Amino acid sequence: MAFELSCTDFTFHALPHDSALGLIAEMGIPYCDLLFFPGCRHVQVDEVLADPSGSARVVSRRVESAGLQVADTLGVFGSYRDLSPNDPDPQTRSKSRSAFESLLEFAHGVGAHGVTIVPGMDWPGETHES
Repeated sequence: MAFELSCTDFTFHALPHDSALGLIAEMGIPYCDLLFFPGCRHVQVDEVLADPSGSARVVSRRVESAGLQVADTLGVFGSYRDLSPNDPDPQTRSKSRSAFESLLEFAHGVGAHGVTIVPGMDWPGETHES
């Protein structure tokens, strides 16, 4: 069975982003996964939310310079409670939806093959199934 590997840029979080991507490429891995969350050194959540297309252009240049393609993007916008897509509060769900749409725009801009998000959490007074 043939399959291709990807490696998340966060694996080498201590390195500058260009170096982390270069190391992934040097290992012969053709794809990278882009992970961003508050405090992440490589891709800044605030920048993606404020300007997803502009952020995608900047990150795409880094990825292309390393000779990689983006397999997946994973955006975490805070703690599991922050902007949870299943938050009981409609205003929070609306903000979560907006953040997700920014993530989709960013993912499209970097040519990602996939998008991963945290699906939400169990809320007090609600069963896991609901």
